[in-house]
Amino acid sequence: GKTELAKAHARALGLPIVIISMNQFKAGSGNGVNELMNQINKALLINPFTVILFDEIEKADYHVLEGMFTVMSEKVFTYYEKVGDNQT
Repeated sequence: GKTELAKAHARALGLPIVIISMNQFKAGSGNGVNELMNQINKALLINPFTVILFDEIEKADYHVLEGMFTVMSEKVFTYYEKVGDNQT
């Protein structure tokens, strides 16, 4: 269905595709918007012209979606990894 269509679209454009399972961002999962943004940023650092598919987006916690839409509407991504107690 929709996932296969997105894959075909990426192939037709000659672009890589990253599929992020939004199921891992269910309420109570402990994963939040920072983890989601890091996954997106990692994909965009490798190739800024990447098709990103948010698979099963309807299963994600409302707060994660709200944070994701807020950050994406600003069109600014900042990548950091936790190294010890410091953020880089």
